[in-house]
Amino acid sequence: MDKVLNLREIKEIALDELFHANYGAVDALEAETDKRVRRVNLDKAMTLGRSVKIKTRLVIKTAEGYVQVKGIVHFVADKGITLEKDHFIPMHAIHSVDLY
Repeated sequence: MDKVLNLREIKEIALDELFHANYGAVDALEAETDKRVRRVNLDKAMTLGRSVKIKTRLVIKTAEGYVQVKGIVHFVADKGITLEKDHFIPMHAIHSVDLY
């Protein structure tokens, strides 16, 4: 990834707090290879989330800084993803994807 982040230092927020998040216009990742890896990991998270309800930890870049959120990925598109409870996150705001 472009920037190394320590997950222990990133604030975790609840899914409901995503409604109040402001996402910047700049992509959280710079390298094209990182963007491809992000998309592959999101597709995998969607497949596992739909079939066996595997949750995903997402690190998201907001206007206030990086935050992390945990949830089940329901849908992935070029513009962004939809998590459980119809929470939409733009693709450019997602920094990393971690299945657990």
